[in-house]
Amino acid sequence: MERFATDMIFGMSWSIMVKAGGASARWQDAARDLIAGGR
Repeated sequence: MERFATDMIFGMSWSIMVKAGGASARWQDAARDLIAGGR
């Protein structure tokens, strides 16, 4: 449950970041690597 909440919060903030900054695909890949490594 805790992981789910974390994913939800991160997903929402990530969406806001993408919309605000227009992040590139490379940025998203880097973030995914960080998430995968963090777990």
